[in-house]
Amino acid sequence: MISNLPNTEIWMAHLNNRIEEAKNIGLIDNNDLKIINSNLFIPNSVDKERLNLVTPDFSIRKLEDDKLKSGWNKRRDMFNEVSIWIIDTYKHQDKVRLFCEAGYSEIGDKVLEKRPHINYHGNPILFLDISSSNAESISNILRWGRSSHLLGIIADINALPISDTNKVRDFLFLCDVFDNDSIIVSSIQLSNP
Repeated sequence: MISNLPNTEIWMAHLNNRIEEAKNIGLIDNNDLKIINSNLFIPNSVDKERLNLVTPDFSIRKLEDDKLKSGWNKRRDMFNEVSIWIIDTYKHQDKVRLFCEAGYSEIGDKVLEKRPHINYHGNPILFLDISSSNAESISNILRWGRSSHLLGIIADINALPISDTNKVRDFLFLCDVFDNDSIIVSSIQLSNP
């Protein structure tokens, strides 16, 4: 289920910190930035009102009050749900791509070399054309990009860059929440400073 991001200091600080990290690796330009809206993905079993009582570092398991069983416990995340939402939202738009920081990978890693990526100023960035992808491919890219955090954008690569004649550019910013078990999706507008 999709819920509005709580508009509290701790939640906004988390989002703004992730935006700064994305700027540091070049995913987002240092132009003026306006957050239009932000949503996060939570399990259907979670009461939306509970979000005001928790912090971004809670895990999905804690959010659901799920107790660990002895032995190995499969990690619960919302990446499949996010991926289905991305496909449903963008499947009919040409040239919309997902760009995602490549987690712990570094340029030259053998595993990274087998994945779709670019080298952007020394930072490995995973990418995928959404219109020719499926939800499984998108969730794989998001999981490959997950490390101590997740940073990504969804952007129309045909959109005009910001200039004197084109004053704004819209895109979606993706970042981790709930101990990397889910994702915040923010509609962002960049403009000339």
